[in-house]
Amino acid sequence: MSHEIRTPINAVLGMNEMILRECKDEQLLSYAANIQSSGKTLLFLINDILDLSKIESGKMEIIPVEYELFDLLLDLWNVIYMRANEKNLKINFLIDETLPKTLYGDDVRVKQIVTNLLTNAVKYTPEGEVELKVNYQKDQDNTILLIISVKDTGIGIKQEDMGRLFEDFRRLDEGKNRKIEGTGLGMNITLSLLKLMGGDINVESEYQKGSVFTVKIPQKVVNNEPCGSFEKARNMQRQGKLGSQESFEAPQANILVVDDNAMNLTVFKSLLKRTKVNVVTASSGKECLELVKKSPYHIIFMDHMMPEMDGIETLHEIKKLTDFPNDGVPIIVLTANALSGARESYLAEGFTDFLTKPIDGDKLEKMIVYYLPKEIVHKKENDDSQTEESSSNKSEYDKYSEYGISIEQGLSYSKGNLDVYLDLIDMFLNDDNQQDKLEKFIFEENMNDYGIQVHALKGNARTLGANELADIAFEHEKQSKAGNIDYVDQHWGELVEKWNTAREGFEQFCIDNGRIEADESETVDMDREIFEISPEDFEAAASLIDDFETEKALEMLNQWLKNNLRQDERKRIKSAVMALEKEFDEEKAIEILRGN
Repeated sequence: MSHEIRTPINAVLGMNEMILRECKDEQLLSYAANIQSSGKTLLFLINDILDLSKIESGKMEIIPVEYELFDLLLDLWNVIYMRANEKNLKINFLIDETLPKTLYGDDVRVKQIVTNLLTNAVKYTPEGEVELKVNYQKDQDNTILLIISVKDTGIGIKQEDMGRLFEDFRRLDEGKNRKIEGTGLGMNITLSLLKLMGGDINVESEYQKGSVFTVKIPQKVVNNEPCGSFEKARNMQRQGKLGSQESFEAPQANILVVDDNAMNLTVFKSLLKRTKVNVVTASSGKECLELVKKSPYHIIFMDHMMPEMDGIETLHEIKKLTDFPNDGVPIIVLTANALSGARESYLAEGFTDFLTKPIDGDKLEKMIVYYLPKEIVHKKENDDSQTEESSSNKSEYDKYSEYGISIEQGLSYSKGNLDVYLDLIDMFLNDDNQQDKLEKFIFEENMNDYGIQVHALKGNARTLGANELADIAFEHEKQSKAGNIDYVDQHWGELVEKWNTAREGFEQFCIDNGRIEADESETVDMDREIFEISPEDFEAAASLIDDFETEKALEMLNQWLKNNLRQDERKRIKSAVMALEKEFDEEKAIEILRGN
């Protein structure tokens, strides 16, 4: 039934996505946007109902495995932090540092139970805080009772409603909570899963003041070594160092990555640099098709949202090919769609697997190791040379929050590598044409291409930690997909303001880290003679690139940058250098130099 129910819903959502992409009728696009929102909500509800159905039919299985407790807790933090942040709620995790490091149990179901409790706490807490507390009691020699409590300062539960808390499809205090989405099955499923695992739950609540939900779950101990500080583990995760698998090298491996976003391609290659994997890139579905016909690859990673031919369309075209060197090669979709049911939807289209963006370096490496032939993967010792980020650095990073930037988050997507992160910021700062492109699409009322471009902006901003910019870009993406030209036009200035603020913050970060000289981001030094560059000089540099004399052109451009230049010319030259050195895009450099 799971497959039979999800398949038509995924088909509806998939076809509706095509309407959002291809239809030009504003009224129809408005209807389609509502279908998309309601369809995703329906998918969430059906997942709950399917779980209840499994439980009632006795088909729900508890599958115990060895798992690292901190990995589970860090996943819970990542899930709940963003939801709480949207409501300005404080989140606090109090974790006993003596907890055993490795346990044996069904970590998926433990996570589902605690996620239900945390999600409810956030849903029903209009202001204040949500606290997760984890400790344990020794039960037998190799067994503990894992004790997890979730405390909130929310609306609480009336005493007369306590007995109905675990009923099917029940939402308490319906009059006040009618706007809160959900099936009312979360607590029922939680109780059923606890019974299956031999655990129990206790609830304490005071109406209008808050609640405390405490679960006790027996788990076997595999490694009794203490977990240590959760806060330290969370800091290490932000640097991309926690849970890193054993390093590997695979110099014989050939991987094709398809994405129209140059920054995404750079991130991908940077994350795999230490593995010595040969990464070939393509910036469109058409280019991908040409490459897969010529050379064999061990894995293909395919972005979903691309102009002209998207990832799904490209996949279907690959499936039609015969007698080519990549028949049966794993094709993995890269997507920002992490909603429940998304993985099943992509697998139904024919993808081998699913990887969410922004890309997590450790998950990427694990996936590559899984799909590469074992004989070409060589394990090696982890490189622990990278030192832990100092508290002084962390406090220094706090000042960038005024620009809407989380430096720690941006660094985590670069696996804590400052040089890689600064390279990505360079790309972001030197893409001067993107605002002009978007403004042109608004003028032309071309919401299809606007949506694709602003989707790329959202992804780049999120990768760099510019969350405020990413959030507003996401809203523009949704509205443009619905064909809401009025919203896009009216809120364009707001997007540009956030964009320019983020750029200002990143420029300051580059100055602070020696990547940009301070006077590069300021006005020209009027006390020094301005170095003049004529249109003929720019044409000479462009002609060198056109004649495959790229090194000579770079030498000329870098020599110009040593002089006192007008700000617009400095930015133009730096953009051309970036296109050549970081993006390997000679055509783009030529266009910049010729002012096209």
